Amino acid sequence: MKRWIGRWLMVVAIIHTVVGVVIGADSLGGMLSDGIINSVGEDMGRCAIAWFLLCGFSLFVMGFFVDWVEVNSNKVLPSGLGWGLLVIIIIGITLFPVSGFYLILPPSIALITRRLNTGGN
Repeated sequence: MKRWIGRWLMVVAIIHTVVGVVIGADSLGGMLSDGIINSVGEDMGRCAIAWFLLCGFSLFVMGFFVDWVEVNSNKVLPSGLGWGLLVIIIIGITLFPVSGFYLILPPSIALITRRLNTGGN
């Protein structure tokens, strides 16, 4: 199997995080000036950027793990990982049609088909 799914997810996560820092610069600046700890409060802009960045970091960790499995194991990841990503993508595209959710389609489909091609689920 060619190693690409984990790397793809990590690259998308980096792009996601960079975009978040750029579009959320004002909110992030306010959080920094307030000392980070308990700096989100009820400000929805700060809340949105905090979750946006946390999702990017989580995607990077997932990509790192998938890449590790691709390199260090002859095991195929469970198709449930691909199906789970696909559900997130469908919800994301429904809520945000003009977004980067489409970038996760190739690895999610690859995770599903790899597992199905090996006779697993």
